[in-house]
Amino acid sequence: MEVGNISNSKISEELSTIIKENIQTSSDEQTRVIIHLDENADLEDAKNTLKNLGLKIENVIEGPILIVSGSISVKDISSISKESAVKKIEYDGKIHALTN
Repeated sequence: MEVGNISNSKISEELSTIIKENIQTSSDEQTRVIIHLDENADLEDAKNTLKNLGLKIENVIEGPILIVSGSISVKDISSISKESAVKKIEYDGKIHALTN
């Protein structure tokens, strides 16, 4: 998958589309993401690195699958995708409740 000039299979197709749509006009716009970490990653090191790269961490799930979610500017997503601890980055979409 190519995002701008960056080819990266860690970025989901949906998030890649969002990046392409916003990189030129609103690259500072915050986008919510879910980041899947490598199971052997040091969670504290990974969290510190992600924060330093611009992620505003909102949730951390520790378990068999390490997940960090938060918001980050569109322009900084590619930097996070280059980290070895990061396995996958997905868009954290809005959930709309259904009412009767």
